[in-house]
Amino acid sequence: MTIKNNFIILINWIKSFVISFFLLSLVAFTYSNIIWYLPIIVVSFILLFFFPSVYGKIIKSQFGFSLKNIGRNNPKTIIFISLFSFLCWWMFWIFWIDLNLNQVMWVSLNVPLIPINQFKVSQINLFNILYLFQNPSKVISFLIVYFKNGYWSIFGFKPKGFFLLFLWAIEILITYYSILGEIFIEPKK
Repeated sequence: MTIKNNFIILINWIKSFVISFFLLSLVAFTYSNIIWYLPIIVVSFILLFFFPSVYGKIIKSQFGFSLKNIGRNNPKTIIFISLFSFLCWWMFWIFWIDLNLNQVMWVSLNVPLIPINQFKVSQINLFNILYLFQNPSKVISFLIVYFKNGYWSIFGFKPKGFFLLFLWAIEILITYYSILGEIFIEPKK
């Protein structure tokens, strides 16, 4: 390969990364807002499987051909998909923490058939999002607070500590295997 071909390949990878990063950010933004405003555990569980498959479709559209050429069990592929899985999870948390920081008010609902009786209205602050993205230590400090204290509860049980860490690890693994499956598993015809 010549230097010119290597340069073209590098430019294409950079372009694909920028496009993927933008699309993954949009999906993470959507996912975090849906989870924030619909805190129903069944919906959250369904979305936990839906959004990683969307991440996988984005990665496949930008890098699928290259990753298939490298191979499924190649360490480069495993590291690449692991980093993107973590990036997806990280972007979700940046948007979710922004929603948490910018809570405006509680809205109460008096509808007997809806299991939610109140929810928090929040605003989006682009400067907070950029600040959190540039300062991973701040995101980590929020995650440590959530790790120690928990944030949500289900039937009076508030996951925290290593159990919450276990749930986060499951989220990252679901994202990893969804991306891997989207790239390497061909649909049946």
